[in-house]
Amino acid sequence: MSGLEKWQDAISDNIANSSVAGFRSVGVAMHSEHLQAGVSEGDFDTALGSELVKADMKVNYDHGMMLSSDAPLDCAVDGDGFFTVRDSDGSTRYTRDGRFHVDTDGKLVDSSGSAVLSGGSPIMGSAGAGDMRIDASGRVYQGSLELGQVSLVDIARKDALVNVGNGFVASGSSDAGVSPVAAPKLITGFYETGNVSIMREMVNMINVSRAYEANSKTISSADAAMGKAIQAFSA
Repeated sequence: MSGLEKWQDAISDNIANSSVAGFRSVGVAMHSEHLQAGVSEGDFDTALGSELVKADMKVNYDHGMMLSSDAPLDCAVDGDGFFTVRDSDGSTRYTRDGRFHVDTDGKLVDSSGSAVLSGGSPIMGSAGAGDMRIDASGRVYQGSLELGQVSLVDIARKDALVNVGNGFVASGSSDAGVSPVAAPKLITGFYETGNVSIMREMVNMINVSRAYEANSKTISSADAAMGKAIQAFSA
């Protein structure tokens, strides 16, 4: 039942974030674990008690669709890789959301206001020097001046990433294997949507509801049978 509740929470979160650019949907994988070895054949109660069903959250890293936009600094990753940004608390975040703009300080930021990085440093423009632009290799210009190159990274161990809603952060307990993309390719004037399929999530929601109802009926039937057995033996 707890696994179904986790699945329901994942579905709700996916639907709530379906319109967030670059969002990666989350699914739930169910599996059982043996808690006790050497259970004798026919010992049903012990065998049942030795099984634990676990629900593991799994992020779907499939690409979303590319949408054209009127924003000149929007860009989408052509292939694998993540943009690197720095949050206001100083942490590094990896995201597929390429809806960039220039803030009031002249800094290139993403849609949540985090600084877009170039080699670990924010990309800063100068007042009155003209509009910024980004080319297909990720180089950022203001007028004829090159300001830097948008940091695009590969992540070898995506299981070491923690989903923070508007991107991912690397877990401090393990090495995610972050490395620069050798030849970055961006599609400018476009951004990537999330990869949530509303139709699939609605089907999943129905399946979870039916499974929850079936489990509830099974538990109720088992409780009723146990009650009858107790009454019969206590008579």
